[in-house]
Amino acid sequence: MARVDAGLDPGGFDSLPWAPGALDRSSGTYRLAVPRPDLVVTVDGVRLGSPDAVAGWAAFKPVPGGAVLTAELPLLADEVNPVLSAALLHDLRVTSLHPHFAREEPRLLFLHLAAIGETDSLAAALGAVLQTLEDVRGQPREIPPPIDPGLVTFYPAPVDSILHVRGRMRDGAYEITLPRSATLEGFELGESSGIASRVTFAGGASSAVVRGRLAVLEEELQPVLKALRAAGIEVASIDDAAMGEEPNYVYVHVWGRGRATALAQAIRDALDVMGR
Repeated sequence: MARVDAGLDPGGFDSLPWAPGALDRSSGTYRLAVPRPDLVVTVDGVRLGSPDAVAGWAAFKPVPGGAVLTAELPLLADEVNPVLSAALLHDLRVTSLHPHFAREEPRLLFLHLAAIGETDSLAAALGAVLQTLEDVRGQPREIPPPIDPGLVTFYPAPVDSILHVRGRMRDGAYEITLPRSATLEGFELGESSGIASRVTFAGGASSAVVRGRLAVLEEELQPVLKALRAAGIEVASIDDAAMGEEPNYVYVHVWGRGRATALAQAIRDALDVMGR
């Protein structure tokens, strides 16, 4: 039987939202449910009746000197980035962001977190993240005015001067590609195999959009996310192709609106973290 860390006191988690959880004495792990009773989710008209289908969880596994925290939080699209920012602010690792269903209504994304540290500090960090979810839940979002790239001319020169790289115009948008490299079973892979960052700008100088994906190494992921969120760029998904390539890349999909130069600077900040 695994030893339960004497510092892992179930009573120490009572202040967390949705506490109490349960202590698995065989592993010493404290597991907390994060239900979403406010959500009625359907897939192809079928209501997901099981609470586990749209519920999150957090687990504290005792280790010498503290605990390992892992968590999975189901979030609506408008909740994702405030909660993700709170996790980064409190030094929790954001490891993945992806859907679990197809054609569900409303759209759900599952945010995965992890951290290792002193148990009370991890509990406080998780509490802050869950409180952020409580604070933003149900808040209305202001819908920005539409942008039609076909009706607006995008001038790339200011973006080029910030990113220090030239792209190409395509269907009214400006696309920039930054190749990276990897090997798979001894074979070299590059841009043509999808090993690249690619971002696209559209709109005008004062009202532009940026979208795309950044190919980041695992050790680059947290600082890249922090740079993006500090600049107000939204993280749309985080996935790992996991082909067995070396090195392994994580793909961060982004979306942002604002002045073209501000968006370009945000991408530049992320690229600087990557040494690009």
